[in-house]
Amino acid sequence: MKRILFLFFTLFLFASTTLLAQDRIYPRNSKKFIKAKISEVGLDEIKYKEFDNQDGPVFSIEKDEIEKIEYASGRIEKFEQSISAKVSIAEMHKNNLKIGFLSPIFCHLHISFEKGVKQGQSWEVHSTFIGIGQRPYPYSYYRPNSNLVEYYYKKQAGLMVGAGYKFSFTPDYIVRGSRSRHILQGSFFRPSAYLGGFKYNTYSINMSNNISTKKTTIFTGALIAELGKQWIMSNRASLEIYGGIGYGFDTRPIINRDFASVSDYTSFYYLYNRLSNNPSSNSFLVINGGIKLGYLFHTKKERESLKKK
Repeated sequence: MKRILFLFFTLFLFASTTLLAQDRIYPRNSKKFIKAKISEVGLDEIKYKEFDNQDGPVFSIEKDEIEKIEYASGRIEKFEQSISAKVSIAEMHKNNLKIGFLSPIFCHLHISFEKGVKQGQSWEVHSTFIGIGQRPYPYSYYRPNSNLVEYYYKKQAGLMVGAGYKFSFTPDYIVRGSRSRHILQGSFFRPSAYLGGFKYNTYSINMSNNISTKKTTIFTGALIAELGKQWIMSNRASLEIYGGIGYGFDTRPIINRDFASVSDYTSFYYLYNRLSNNPSSNSFLVINGGIKLGYLFHTKKERESLKKK
């Protein structure tokens, strides 16, 4: 009987010791913990093996992703997040609805939607509604007989769309362990394609100095390499500054300028600007740029996924 009790006590002690020998890693914003055997505590990350598979691979987890560690010895170590890493990757809002801050001044409304795919990569789509906002400076014509100046507006209306894929550069390190963490933040390269069309009024003067109106339709498109930088504030708002250069085309007829020709100096295509006016062909270099303000949010599916953790 004593031998049985001794054997039982030995097995119990062994099982308890084995159980207590595990380290427990508690990730932030999760009710679960990781059973581990920690092998290294670095400046920025913890390296460990799974407790139930100690012959397996070595895993690593950044300290900013850890709330605390309970070591096998019973010691508890808590971790504070760095200043620039206040949210975990799971908590980051990866959907960004942006508006061109200056677009209404130039008679259009530019709206973009960005979706974060993974660290340093996202896709983006654009819509530009032409004719919304402040009207551009009109054509003016002086009639000497009546001593009056007449103003003629383009009255443009149309739609342009676009899409691009953004590649962020390596994050800038401020100090070790404190870096830009949001997956949508940082300097980026974004190859983009744009396509659309719009109508507007052009005006011509005949031999009798009378003005005639013509409705002109233009279709245009461009491939542009864009560089910029985006800042994320409090995981809720964004500020983007960008500029680019590329190659574009349009369907505008070539105009010979004389006293009776249509006065058409269109070179601003809302999502980009043509570098040459009235070119000898319908292909040309383009540039673009701007400032965008954005609002970040979770989708319903993402919110439900966070609640389950």
